[in-house]
Amino acid sequence: MSLAIAILAGGKSKRMGCDKSTLSICGVPMIKHIIDIASSVPAERLIVSNKQNKHNYCGWPIVGDYYVNKGPLGGLFTALNYVKSDRLLLLGCDMPYLTTDFLDYITKISTKKDAVVPFCNTPQPLCAVYKTTLVPTIEHLISEKKLSMQYFLKKIDVLQVASYKWRHTSANDKLFTNINTPTDYANIVKDFPPP
Repeated sequence: MSLAIAILAGGKSKRMGCDKSTLSICGVPMIKHIIDIASSVPAERLIVSNKQNKHNYCGWPIVGDYYVNKGPLGGLFTALNYVKSDRLLLLGCDMPYLTTDFLDYITKISTKKDAVVPFCNTPQPLCAVYKTTLVPTIEHLISEKKLSMQYFLKKIDVLQVASYKWRHTSANDKLFTNINTPTDYANIVKDFPPP
């Protein structure tokens, strides 16, 4: 089955107070950091963003949200509609601890289920693989204003991948840590000094 990767970079970042995708990690914008991690996985590539001019330098195709202001579920809908592949690895733009070998591992899991979702205390829907056949389900949820990713996962057939299954990768316990506030960013930057 073919694979695409989509990075969500169109969030409002209300708690952060600025566009998270442009925050610097290791001296480069956060979104470029995620692109560098994901680039070794062979796949069709896409950035979902309503700020296309901010991300043109990334070198990946950019598409705006089909449904604006519908959160990550709306971004997933847009990506699944755009790509030509059978499966899509969805990534948030603010998870600097992701590792290439973890992404390689999660994208190679074969299943007939609708999605492959890592589980580390809770499901991690912004680092998960979804089948493009989910488009009608997502469109229905959006029409009903049921936008929670956690709710969405309860409505589909999910293969949950427990953390012990990826111990062989270089991923650590911070793997899914993301940035929501200036304090989060300050704490994460300590682990990623500029070159």
